[in-house]
Formats: sequence, structure tokens, C-alpha cells
Amino acid sequence: MDVKSAVARAIAFLHEVYGEADLPGLRLEEVELSEDGALWHITLSFLAEVPPEERSRLDMVLDDIKPKPAARQYKILSVSSSTGKVHSMKIRVPA
Repeated sequence: MDVKSAVARAIAFLHEVYGEADLPGLRLEEVELSEDGALWHITLSFLAEVPPEERSRLDMVLDDIKPKPAARQYKILSVSSSTGKVHSMKIRVPA
């Protein structure tokens, strides 16, 4: 499986898990083939609403006049280079 097909499969998997509407700002961040060539490690990111406990009081007061704050979330998906099956999805915390 080439890199474009692996990325497409990773994106399709995210849509299956989260739903298309829940992935605003979806973008490709990184792609890496494992040393043995068996897996593509694909990092995707999207915007997710900041949980209420992490929001400031000012953000809550301004909810009606400005968009709710969002934070970028990163996911690493491991996709088989031979079958296209997604083997894992992990949270990636940027350095």
C-alpha cells in the first residue's frame, strides 16, 4: 500500500470513529514507514472543543458572542502497509 492510500485509510478510520462533523480542521501532520516496512505511522490532527474545566470564566461569559475555544488534538494511526487495516490509534502529545 502506498503512502496516499494509507493516509486515506487513516482519515476514513477517523471518520468512522468520530463522525465527519466532529473533525473540524482535520489535517495531515506526519507520515512514517516503520523500519520493517509493515506499518505506516500516520499523525492526523483536528480541532476539539476545550472542556469546561479548562476554560476561563471570561471564555464562558463570552460564549454567546465568540466561538468556543478549541484545541488541536493529535492522533497517531498505525496502518498495515500490506492490508490497509488500522492496527492502532494513539494520542500524540506534541513536544
